[in-house]
Amino acid sequence: MTAKQMLLDYVAQLTEEEAITKLPLLTDAGPPPPLTSEQIASIHAALASLEAGNRVPHDDVKRRFGLH
Repeated sequence: MTAKQMLLDYVAQLTEEEAITKLPLLTDAGPPPPLTSEQIASIHAALASLEAGNRVPHDDVKRRFGLH
């Protein structure tokens, strides 16, 4: 098996989340850019919502991001 085929097989088995984390390594793009203040605020708001007991069903999240 060639190195290229080994890489193709490896990538084919990655989940989307794993692929996102590996992509900078494969493209030599370096680390992702730092989060903007708006992104950080959005994360804090989402965490506060979770702590308040507000939940979104997994299927709704997948549908929102086109992952189903």
